[in-house]
Amino acid sequence: MKKRKLTVQLVLLIAVVGLISMAAATAAAYTNSRNAFLSAKNEMLERDLNEIKKTVTTEYSMFPWLYDFAREHKITPLEPLSEEESLLVTDDIQTLIDENNEFDISKLYSKPEDLQMLYARDIYFTMASSLRSNRQFYGYSRLTCLDVSPETCGMVYYDAVDGEPLECGERLDLDPEDHPAVKAIQSGKYDNVEYEIVDKAGGSRYIAYTPLVSNGEIKAVLRLEYDWTDYYNYLTSRIRIIALIVFGVILLVCVVLMLSIKHFAVDPIKAVGSAVREYRETKDSTKAAERLGAVKTKNEIAMLSNDVKEMTTELDSYIGDIKTLSVEVMQALAKTIDAKDKYTNGHSFRVAIYSRMLAKKLGLSAEDQENIYYMGLLHDIGKIGVPNEIINKPSRLTDEEFGVIKTHPVLGYEILSELKSRPDLTVGARWHHERYDGRGYPDGLKGDEIPFLARIIAVADSYDAMTSTRSYRSHLPQDVVRSEIEKNLGTQFDPEVGKAMLEIMDSDTNYMLHE
Repeated sequence: MKKRKLTVQLVLLIAVVGLISMAAATAAAYTNSRNAFLSAKNEMLERDLNEIKKTVTTEYSMFPWLYDFAREHKITPLEPLSEEESLLVTDDIQTLIDENNEFDISKLYSKPEDLQMLYARDIYFTMASSLRSNRQFYGYSRLTCLDVSPETCGMVYYDAVDGEPLECGERLDLDPEDHPAVKAIQSGKYDNVEYEIVDKAGGSRYIAYTPLVSNGEIKAVLRLEYDWTDYYNYLTSRIRIIALIVFGVILLVCVVLMLSIKHFAVDPIKAVGSAVREYRETKDSTKAAERLGAVKTKNEIAMLSNDVKEMTTELDSYIGDIKTLSVEVMQALAKTIDAKDKYTNGHSFRVAIYSRMLAKKLGLSAEDQENIYYMGLLHDIGKIGVPNEIINKPSRLTDEEFGVIKTHPVLGYEILSELKSRPDLTVGARWHHERYDGRGYPDGLKGDEIPFLARIIAVADSYDAMTSTRSYRSHLPQDVVRSEIEKNLGTQFDPEVGKAMLEIMDSDTNYMLHE
């Protein structure tokens, strides 16, 4: 690898960073801040408009008719109907219901004009109250419901604003050529919400429009205005400060770097050291490679980084081979154990599988699930020291023979204790015949005194014993096995583990697990 002087690299880096930073920092800060603000504001405006639109379009199904009526009539006063007027509307509203028990808004057009006005005032008051309260709730400067159709563009239905609002029938100045959002809505090529910025002498406003559509026709739009003059002034003042800070920092960095070049070698070395330490803890060469990949220098440190990366990769390969060998040895031992008993062939593998299923069902970690699998494989390793004639005896064992059988947990514990790298394997071997009520062997442990993983293996071992074909019987029916486990909850089995086994059995409707 070609080496370059670190001093030269740093001088070039300082020059490039200085030139680029001075040219781009101010513009980037302003653009990013402005865009981030507008993006967040767009999401907020769209969310708020959609909520407001729901109240305007769903609270009262006759709002679309109101917009047609308001084009031809001035709706006043803005107050609730009197009790007498409200009764007239309430009595008449039944005539608007069709045979499907739905409002037929078209019937409103044939009503007498004075009755239509009562309906309009009632609906208008509902809409006005909703818009007024929504504007106050969301804290916007203005919320207006208006028309944007070409012939009546800008006509206001209701104007919720602090100060002097426009009345129904008055118009806003909305020349589509000056308002691209309005133009997009008129053309039909619009998104759910259209935005525009209006800068005037009185300040800057960010405006959002959303159409109110009925039967595919735009009846009106909601216009939500946000006064962002204060934010704009704040942003520009902060950008000036940022520009000054950037300039000062660049000067300071240049001086410090030129006087302290040695510090530029520290970070890459730290990256190499950190990668080595992390690899020692996790033995994960991928993570180490990611850390080492951060060293981009073209000097001796980069060469060291590459050497360490290759070394961790090789070590990972060796460790992987060792792990594979360990698994293969454990599997070979399990097969050796099972081979002693022709009637329980595969018992150790099945107990390992059932134990892992139970560990997963009980929410244990992936590491515990893996560990209990290997404990299950070797839980009966002590049977290596039990004579074959006792293990394969087809008839009932004598008390003396059963006493010999009961020595296998301790024998297994002693054998596995020699594996100093995996002391956890002894747990399953020694205590898988302990009972929850303390009547098990070899130590007579009770309840929580028994390691939890051993309690899991005990259930898995018993399940396989009952569901496997033995010299003296065939495998038991699933309902019998279930009854035995359920009956021994809290005595032979840990209740939590036993219930988890029952849930697994209940999901195994075709009894596929046995043997």
